[in-house]
Amino acid sequence: LTGPYVIEEIYKATDGQAIITTDVGQHQMWTAQHFPFLHPRQLITSGGLGTMGYSIPAALGAKLARPNREVVAICGDGAFQMSMCELGTIAQNHIGVKIIIMRNTRLGMVRELQDNLYGHRHAATILDETMDFLKIAEAYGIPHAMASSNEEALKQAEIMMSTPGPYLLVC
Repeated sequence: LTGPYVIEEIYKATDGQAIITTDVGQHQMWTAQHFPFLHPRQLITSGGLGTMGYSIPAALGAKLARPNREVVAICGDGAFQMSMCELGTIAQNHIGVKIIIMRNTRLGMVRELQDNLYGHRHAATILDETMDFLKIAEAYGIPHAMASSNEEALKQAEIMMSTPGPYLLVC
């Protein structure tokens, strides 16, 4: 399963019409490269000047401002942990935000920089694999799924986009 493939499938599943929010990281780069944006202000991102955890609060704001548009927050697993408390806001207020977690158990962009600039010396970039994001979504009553192959990503993206209300997809 590759990040760019997931982004391309989200584009297809939304007919390219969704408002997309991202955090800072590899998933932000993949989104910018693999989701051909069709409208102004369709990508909401900090442009590298924000922090991890930006995508979900930004998605909440976008969905409240444009309730008739699909809004998809694309985040890394590290970034999701910075704002996963917003699942309570989403569930309590029935906000139909779709969340995709790109799970690689790494702070991917930081690790990439450590590889490229610091001779593969890594510090504080490996995440614990025991976090069960699906159970967290379940605790909030949010529909959820996991995709671990490109084929599953295609199927789950279609299910996610056809499910009314919020949804969490771990890839």
